[in-house]
Amino acid sequence: MSDWRDEELERIERALRPLRYQPRRAELEARLDPRVESGSVRHWPVWTRFAMAAALFLTVGASVAWYLYQRSPGWAIASATGEVHLGTGSRLTRILRTGEHLETGSGRVLLRVGDIGDLTIEKNSLIRLLEASPDHQLVALERGEIRASILAPPRQFQVLTPSAKAVDLGCAYTLHVDADGSGHLEVTMGWVSFEDRGRQSFIPVGAACRTRKGLGPGTPYFLDAAPGFALALEIVDFSADPQARMAARKALLPLARRRDALTLWHLLSRGTLEERTVTLDRLIALAPLPVGVTRDAILNLEPDALQRLWDGLLLGPGEAWKLWGFTPLPAPIVRH
Repeated sequence: MSDWRDEELERIERALRPLRYQPRRAELEARLDPRVESGSVRHWPVWTRFAMAAALFLTVGASVAWYLYQRSPGWAIASATGEVHLGTGSRLTRILRTGEHLETGSGRVLLRVGDIGDLTIEKNSLIRLLEASPDHQLVALERGEIRASILAPPRQFQVLTPSAKAVDLGCAYTLHVDADGSGHLEVTMGWVSFEDRGRQSFIPVGAACRTRKGLGPGTPYFLDAAPGFALALEIVDFSADPQARMAARKALLPLARRRDALTLWHLLSRGTLEERTVTLDRLIALAPLPVGVTRDAILNLEPDALQRLWDGLLLGPGEAWKLWGFTPLPAPIVRH
């Protein structure tokens, strides 16, 4: 009798077992349990696990990369009109980051150079931002034209071109680069130093300077110089024919005014001894040598004599530049 009751009780318990109480935690654990009804463990295929890991890696990597990109230094894009080509990141953040290109077609872009000034990128131009640190701002102008307006300590803002580097001395200027790498710089405020491999040209407000790839910067000249002065100077700076250079120098010297001592001072270290001698003769005719400075010292390119001549001609703030480790001394042209 008891055996029958025991069997009946077990049958009832089996029937009611699915309806037994389960705590919420137990239910969740059951749902998350990878075991199937058969009791075997679920094994994901190897390729599925690899795909899931790769997706997770890419997601985390993309998030980290975007975070680092947003924190990288750059220049704010204040305005952009017309046809302008920017990277996806620049379009989204409105910031040109270091290492990125900006290209204009028919458009124009205004960039904020940190907190030291503005840079306007004119049409048909290509630039690349190389550095945007608090102490040094460097951009490459590969072609086209830019207009810079900078108020910063000397050498903090620089523009690299295929033929020379424009070093800001606290100024405003326009810089144009042709497709062949040749350049032309005009200063509208302050001073700019045009540099390449030790050769320097110092360009004040109202003056300009040309540059050629492989030769570096030419000689600065004032835009209001006599007709033919700038054309002759271009031959002096860049012609490969020594006779043509000498003839051009002799043609421009009589056109030089006292104001053009800036040009003649640069020419004192450029050319043969004969070319430099006739240049010095014309410069002395315009302004006598400072006391204690001799012709021989100038022709021998003694740094102290050249520096004292610069200061005596009142060509620029030489003493102020020295505070920044910057001395206006010319270097010979390198010809290939």
